[in-house]
Amino acid sequence: RKFPLSVKVGNSHISEVNEQKLLGVTFTSDLKWKRHIEILTEKLRHRIYLLRHLSCFIPHTALKIVSEGLVVSYIRYCLPLFGWIRHSDLDPKRPDQEKLQVIHNHMIRTLFSINIMDKVNMTKLRSAKEIPSINQMTFQSIAMEMRKSILHNTLPQTSSSIRENCCPDSRTRSHTQSLFRPPKYRLCSSSSSFASKATSTWNKLPSELRCLNLSDSIFKRNLKAWIKSSKCP
Repeated sequence: RKFPLSVKVGNSHISEVNEQKLLGVTFTSDLKWKRHIEILTEKLRHRIYLLRHLSCFIPHTALKIVSEGLVVSYIRYCLPLFGWIRHSDLDPKRPDQEKLQVIHNHMIRTLFSINIMDKVNMTKLRSAKEIPSINQMTFQSIAMEMRKSILHNTLPQTSSSIRENCCPDSRTRSHTQSLFRPPKYRLCSSSSSFASKATSTWNKLPSELRCLNLSDSIFKRNLKAWIKSSKCP
């Protein structure tokens, strides 16, 4: 039988646990996000239930604002940490991410009074209503956090790691174009780290978006437009 490890610090004993919640995010000992997404989807189902009841009492314009605060903001919270990006339709889908997309689709159907039996193509509906998918929201969130890290040093350790291990020392073409080499990793779990996702996402952006002279508002607006035009799923 495997017993949990225990460490004594002063007069306190700290025992190993399988999962720990910190600032609303559930971390597990296997360094995966399955448990966090399970908890997230469970809470989101309850919020969709509330949204459906509210749809009977408030107008559509107000319902969309409520959905942003009740559902979308909850999905976006720490999305760069546990979110995974598909850069094209050929990339494999991740079951955990698909669970969040299903919840998000339920929210959209509630907004526009659509039933599942209507068999509406959700991809076309999101495009027509200019509502980003979970994948597109993840892309946007990671790109914005990466830019903040480069410009404002919001993530000191991550920024230092990226600059030291990923940036070439000489003034190469990649350096002048603000491109970064993805960090090397030995474990598959490390491939889903923020540093790995952030560098690959940043390198996918066109050169005009990688320009650090843009204001934050212009970058955000142009990023949304580019994600939509690039057919990111």
